[in-house]
Amino acid sequence: MLFVVNSNSQTVSVVERLPDQSYVILIDGVEHRALPPNTIRDIIKFKSDYKILQESNILLETSIQDIRKANNEFIEALKSEHKKRLEKAEYNASFYKKQFEEEKKFRDKYADYLSQCTGKIILFRVCTF
Repeated sequence: MLFVVNSNSQTVSVVERLPDQSYVILIDGVEHRALPPNTIRDIIKFKSDYKILQESNILLETSIQDIRKANNEFIEALKSEHKKRLEKAEYNASFYKKQFEEEKKFRDKYADYLSQCTGKIILFRVCTF
């Protein structure tokens, strides 16, 4: 019996054993790092955790954007309300200032006539003009 084995063989050699129980190996002149199984399991676990955290991060970013939008809308509503109150206060101030000025003009106009009036008797004042 004759067996013929035809293979494309690769040369593999261990270059260095590292303190974390991993190896630096040389395959066809290219250095690679071989990790122990528990490290591979940890990497797989970390990758799955990383994917979950990425998804959570996307949800959080969306929530943050929604909150910022709601906050901006609230601020705009407050500004609008403040502007309305300010306009009303300015209107009231101008109205009462105008009333005061008219009353002052009226008093100034009739001040000399009041000097001709008597003192207040019960409910009335007697004035002669």
